[in-house]
Amino acid sequence: MYTENNLTTENTTVLPKIMVGTDDFKKLLLNSDVFVDKSLLIKGLLEDSGEIILITRPRRWGKTINMDMVRRFLEIEIDPQGNPLPLEDQQIDKFAAQLQAYLLHSTSYHDLSLEKDYHNLMGGLLTPLVSSYTILSNKEAGLGRCDHILTPIAGRGDHAIIIEYKVVKDKKELDPIAKAGLAQIQDKQYEATIKQQPHVKKMSKISLAFFGKQVAIHYSIV
Repeated sequence: MYTENNLTTENTTVLPKIMVGTDDFKKLLLNSDVFVDKSLLIKGLLEDSGEIILITRPRRWGKTINMDMVRRFLEIEIDPQGNPLPLEDQQIDKFAAQLQAYLLHSTSYHDLSLEKDYHNLMGGLLTPLVSSYTILSNKEAGLGRCDHILTPIAGRGDHAIIIEYKVVKDKKELDPIAKAGLAQIQDKQYEATIKQQPHVKKMSKISLAFFGKQVAIHYSIV
């Protein structure tokens, strides 16, 4: 898949930035406006029954960066239920890295454009936690309506999670909008419902901003 973002103003067209000469797959994905998706290579490698796979290509074809892509995919950790989100252990940075890998390797640009698309995607990824949490989606809380609130079931944990989602039109907006989303959680007092539960002792507030297959995160643990 080939994607390109042309930035157009009233008087000029800014050509997309093309990153060359890097062997870091993550750096290419996050910093280049042009990206050729070769992730089907992973499928081909996993389905190959040979004991040895020899990749012969000329210099500068992209062997190293494609192997880095494969490495990052194989480093994704999941639990026995296939859940890639280690939220229960408050490992938010690992959660963000695994979510980024999941978006890259397991989703399609065609399916992700609106905030509701990401909301539904995250709802599916959170499903394995229903045995330990009561999960509320788009329910009124405090002074607004929060995307997802996970309240631990009494006797099964004391750590609650609040998640807000944002979608941006320019990847340069990812970090500031994620930061603004975290401020929204604070300002709207989404934790009001959770505070009514005496067994809740800890709380993670997470804001995710999405742009295509990219995600930025801001969070606080209280």
